[in-house]
Parts: sequence; structure tokens; C-alpha cells
Amino acid sequence: MACVLDPGIDQPTFDLIVQLQLQETDLYFEYSKGKSRDPTDEELAFHLQNEEWGNLSQYLQDRRMAMSFATAVHADGHVLAETQVEQENALKDRLIARQLMKGGCNALPIELESESATLDDETLAKLQILYVNDMEDCGFTGDLDTRESENECAESSARAIRRAGHSLPRARHCVACRELTDFVNV
Repeated sequence: MACVLDPGIDQPTFDLIVQLQLQETDLYFEYSKGKSRDPTDEELAFHLQNEEWGNLSQYLQDRRMAMSFATAVHADGHVLAETQVEQENALKDRLIARQLMKGGCNALPIELESESATLDDETLAKLQILYVNDMEDCGFTGDLDTRESENECAESSARAIRRAGHSLPRARHCVACRELTDFVNV
């Protein structure tokens, strides 16, 4: 089963391997039907194998969905971010207009003066760091001190120490749901 999770194999090949293994275990159970008796060790092993292949199949489906979502956010992220900024500006304008109509000053409430949460290259690079993108693509498109080795998957200790000095903020606003979440969950 470890060979199935080899990073050198593409998604359709993964799916085919899992499908063939599930069909093989189904054939075993189809031909081994008989009297109601205690299952043999062989049958128990096939049940466990079938369960593991089913779990792996579900994992691959979930991964495919996550990759699809990441691709959509990556492709449309800048549009989503621009739309969000426009909506935030419209909200601020309405609040200022409402305050001026009431005779107040045009200062914004403190909670609206915070920075706008936009989907930048840093967030997109985090998605790639988490391997949500294509498995064979180990390079990053973001600006996280990865320019000198875009095609490498491994990282030297010295480079990791340098990168550690540029710590990223832990909480970020998610572009899709607009909630404040941990940066690896964005």
C-alpha cells in the first residue's frame, strides 16, 4: 500500500490502483460465499484489506476535492480579494455616511480600521506548502524566500533557520469564508 502513496504517481494512476484492488477483494468475497461459519484468517485479512482500500479511496476523493478547491482559490483568489476589498470599502463608506447623517464625526470604529484580509501570494504559497496543490509540483509561487531553489522539495538547515526569522502571522482571514483562522487552515 505504501507504493500507492508514492509521490511520483499521478492522481489517475492512484485511482486506478485503488479501484483494481477494491475489485479484486470484491471478487474474492463473491467466490468465497458459502455456509455461515466463523471467518478464516484469510477472510479476515481480506476484510481488513478491503477496509483499508476503502479508506484510501475516500482519502483520495477528499484530496481531489481539496486540490480542486485550492486550484479554484488560486485561480480566482485575486478576484475574491478585490471583491472583498470593495465590499469592505462600501461598508466603511456606509458607516461614515450614517455617522455624518447623525451629526457625528467621520472617524471609523476601531474594529474597521484593521488591515484588509486579502489573498496574497503568501497565502497561496501556504496552500502549496501544505501539499494541497499538485503532488509533483514542489516549487512555490509565493515570496517566502524560496526563490533560489524553486524546484527542490528538501530544504537545508541553514535555509530553514533563515526562513524561521521571517515568521508568518498565525491568524489570517480566510478569503472563502472570511473568518479568522489559523494560517495553515486558510
